[in-house]
Amino acid sequence: MASALPSGAPLIDPGTYMPIEQTEIAEPTPTSGGAPTPPDDTDAATNAAGPPRRRKYLIALGVVVILLLGVVGSWTAYSSTGLTAFPAPSTASRIQYADGNTFATFATENRTMLRREDLPAPVRDAVLAAEDPDYYSSGSSAIGATTGAIRSLITGSGGDDSIAEKYVRLVDAQDGRTARAKTVIRAQKLERSWSKDEILIAYLNTLYFGRGVWGLREAATAYFGKDVGKLTVAEGAVLAALIGDPTRTDPQKDPGAAEDRWNDIVDAMVRAGTLSADDRRALTYPKVLAQSRSATAWRNGATGVLGDRIENELLKLGFSAAQINTGGLTVRTTIDPAAQRAATRAAEAHVNPRSGDPALETAMVSIVPTTGAVTAYYGGDRGYGNADLASRVAPHPAGAVFAPFALATALTDGYGIDSLWNGTSGQSFKDAPAPVTNPGGDSSCGPRCSLTSATVKSVSTVYWALTQTVGARKVAGTADAAGIRQLDGQTGAQNVDSSLGLGRTSVTVLDLASAYATIANNGLYREPYFVTQVLDGDGTTVLWDRASHTSAAKKAWSAEVGRDLSYVLQQAYAADPSVAIGRPAAIKSGGQRYGDSSDAWLAGYTPQLATTVWTGKAKSTPIPRRQATDGRIDVTGSGVPGAIWRDYMKTAVASQPVVKFAPPVRGGTKKGNAG
Repeated sequence: MASALPSGAPLIDPGTYMPIEQTEIAEPTPTSGGAPTPPDDTDAATNAAGPPRRRKYLIALGVVVILLLGVVGSWTAYSSTGLTAFPAPSTASRIQYADGNTFATFATENRTMLRREDLPAPVRDAVLAAEDPDYYSSGSSAIGATTGAIRSLITGSGGDDSIAEKYVRLVDAQDGRTARAKTVIRAQKLERSWSKDEILIAYLNTLYFGRGVWGLREAATAYFGKDVGKLTVAEGAVLAALIGDPTRTDPQKDPGAAEDRWNDIVDAMVRAGTLSADDRRALTYPKVLAQSRSATAWRNGATGVLGDRIENELLKLGFSAAQINTGGLTVRTTIDPAAQRAATRAAEAHVNPRSGDPALETAMVSIVPTTGAVTAYYGGDRGYGNADLASRVAPHPAGAVFAPFALATALTDGYGIDSLWNGTSGQSFKDAPAPVTNPGGDSSCGPRCSLTSATVKSVSTVYWALTQTVGARKVAGTADAAGIRQLDGQTGAQNVDSSLGLGRTSVTVLDLASAYATIANNGLYREPYFVTQVLDGDGTTVLWDRASHTSAAKKAWSAEVGRDLSYVLQQAYAADPSVAIGRPAAIKSGGQRYGDSSDAWLAGYTPQLATTVWTGKAKSTPIPRRQATDGRIDVTGSGVPGAIWRDYMKTAVASQPVVKFAPPVRGGTKKGNAG
């Protein structure tokens, strides 16, 4: 008899699930006489057989009800379970040198996305042999998904998981029979919405492969030091063997288990017909790299400081920390890898705690004058998240390298590079609390010292008088227009005085390098920058590019003033053969020492490249106001920063053509304080 089901429920014949009852016949009971004894009560026999029949019927009915409920529940679950958007996996953002090579990554998970066209067939076949041999030939349907959901609800197992099911479980990890049933349903709906290739690539991008890497592309680099597209069949099988248990099957940790699993996979490839028996016999287990330094090793030392600097620029451009660490951005920078290596080598060669003063540190910035592109940046070696010695968190007293901005102001006001000033030491000025002395009490420039000679010799008395004459605030404005945005950590020029011309205020290495790039560019300021382009996680969509955000150059002073200014600094270069680089250049050195503080600079340029180097003591003693303004502070010459600048610049400009400077104009008619 057919069962009546609720309206709308699928019809199922109970006979399919209930055994057919057979009439029971009582066996004769033997007696002592050996003859059978007929039953005394026919009803009693019937009653004795009744309860078992009812129990079996009730059990069968219960099974049917459970199955019906499972079918109805699973169909309801299938109908109500939506294919919600899967979260995009966190991917590593790559920071690249100008040549496209990556030097730093920002990530919560070290992952680089794999595209379908990048996956070679042998590697794909190895993965399928390990994970789902029938992947491309199997299909999925609503009925199949419902059946699988029923099996999951009743047994707690859905059988062998498909790659689609494994992927759903990876991105939507839940537990329990109901969750597993929904996984089966979502996987079926996923297979109806995505292609097989799309599901496979999403799965391979999501997997953890051990060694701190996610996704097949990063795994290829971590285990074989190559891109996934260059993997062999044997290497692909090694990576396939890592899926599911990357710790135990890492060849470095358990070579035996790793090779056993590898053999299983290549044998499965033969059975699947994707590897011939002859090729299988020819295969040998490949050489696997030992685990290299971690993906965060770049954060140490000078590279960590550089990466921090790039991250700060990305934040300034409007990218959030979440985008930087999870968005899989490709960040192309201006940093020339050869120049960066040269900067690091020069810095470490001359500021070495093992062979020199352990308290001495250095920073260096190199900029293309005509564009503002930073080609090398050495902010010290303290690593990511620590003090960047070239940035605004670490300004340093400028010393005589600040003099060109006072000189540019004077030339703009009509004074000439040949105008004469009193260069004797120990002069008194109305705004100086004590007589101003030259370094070492030197009066060799004499009472009629030209601005050119005063600049070459760092004559303090001339530059005090010059700054007082043209106005300290005007000098500060010139420095700001050239690129020095902060003086003593403050913007503006409210508290400056004539000591500004002597460099008693602190500036940053980056700002000073930018300002010297302006000098090299004959007075045209270009904002310094590191990032040229930012691409989305797909590697092709441009999110930001410098070409669309480049502002026009700003004029700090005229080209005529620029030519005369460069001429003066060329004389300083000619006067110091220790920094010669075998081509025309212009420099200014300077520095100061007070107590435990020591600051020395060399800022200079060719027409194509401007570089500023600072060296100083890690420990800094504040200079009292009176001593900061009276000029009685020892001043050092080029020294260590000069050697760093020379060694770096020789390499950095080696491939560039030799370019001469334009001759001086020798403009300006105003006379100095010596007539």
